[in-house]
Amino acid sequence: MKKPLATTCLGILAVACAALVLSGCAGQAPQKTPQKRAVASHTPAPATTPTPQSPSDVLFTISANVRSSGGSTIGIELTAHEPLAASDHKASSLVTEFLDRCGDGVGGTPISAESMAASGGTIMRLDLTSTTKDQDFVSPLDLYLGSNYSAKAASGDGIMNPSSFDGCLGTYSWASSGTAHGIAEFDSDSASPDLGKWRFGLYGFAVQPNTNATIESCTIRMTPLATAAKINDVDGWAPQDTSGTSCVTGYVGE
Repeated sequence: MKKPLATTCLGILAVACAALVLSGCAGQAPQKTPQKRAVASHTPAPATTPTPQSPSDVLFTISANVRSSGGSTIGIELTAHEPLAASDHKASSLVTEFLDRCGDGVGGTPISAESMAASGGTIMRLDLTSTTKDQDFVSPLDLYLGSNYSAKAASGDGIMNPSSFDGCLGTYSWASSGTAHGIAEFDSDSASPDLGKWRFGLYGFAVQPNTNATIESCTIRMTPLATAAKINDVDGWAPQDTSGTSCVTGYVGE
């Protein structure tokens, strides 16, 4: 007896469905591994130590070696800064210090802010440094801090003042290592400040007479700021003196 056609078809479909189910269980299609999103890598740049730079107002440096009383070598340096008009507010602290030390003047002629302004005064800072501190030089050094005809002040480690007779027109000396500074003042020929008057000053170090002291490795470096002032066009400007007993540059007379 033949089975009904409907029953036969249902049986075939059931078998086919079972086969599909078994096929799915036997092995699933491989799944793609999710891709990780690429993240940009930023390697930090190596840290750099900035190179110290000289202030932009430096005109020149004068460096040398001297001996301590114990025989060791001491490096010394003078750094000259561009002058300012005494009436410039940027110079107020220098003017105050200068007048505190030199306001009495010499020969009964006091110096004041008013007299400096009337004579077109300019003022210049000169820094003194050394490679060690608190060591006596084998002999004090005489300091050249501007013009012999203008007042100047100096203070700091090892500074020795001129005689009271000479006052601020005299010669300061430096007896021991450390940090100090000088202040040079220049007058113009009128009430208008002349910032180029510094070119008629003498700057640097010298050993005192009749001593066994020497100055070694004298090096003088002019910056573009000084070169622009045309110092070599000044009659009487001596670029460098390295005689072994002095280390100076500046105006020595025509």
